[in-house]
Amino acid sequence: MKKSKPYLHTYCVYRIGKLGLSQTAIATKCNATPVTINLVIRGARTSARLQKQIAVILGYPDWKSLETAARLFFDVEAYLENQRRAAL
Repeated sequence: MKKSKPYLHTYCVYRIGKLGLSQTAIATKCNATPVTINLVIRGARTSARLQKQIAVILGYPDWKSLETAARLFFDVEAYLENQRRAAL
């Protein structure tokens, strides 16, 4: 069973929205189905070709860079939330 990375899925969905795209639009560009795109960004399916294409569409050179950006994004958000709570 593949290890789930919910932060990555959430970040991909966030980036897709920020870029004004949809999973369907990405699927069309990648010659895949929207379900397959969703499975890849959820980590339920692995495809080096699709991972690379998705990363490039979302503005990253490769999948590893996208994963790193997602992790950093959520680390910063968690830090800011802790700072807000501490200020109360």
